[in-house]
Amino acid sequence: MALFQLLTYSQGYSFDAEEYLHTAHARIGQVEMHAVPQRRVFEIVAQAGCRVLEVLDDAWTGYRCGELSNTFLVHKPVLY
Repeated sequence: MALFQLLTYSQGYSFDAEEYLHTAHARIGQVEMHAVPQRRVFEIVAQAGCRVLEVLDDAWTGYRCGELSNTFLVHKPVLY
């Protein structure tokens, strides 16, 4: 079982790995939060042989306009 929260949508969000690494020094000591699209979360869970049992909208990132945060409950069956 896994229970985790992610920011799954942020209006206008994009990520460029090269730019991110190039500017890493400017973020030292800062808290970062990146969005992982909900469809991608489902893909990753399935690739790991797991199943999403529940997804709930939450306010863990705050109720900011243009953002969506979800809490996921995931199960991986035990194979004998």
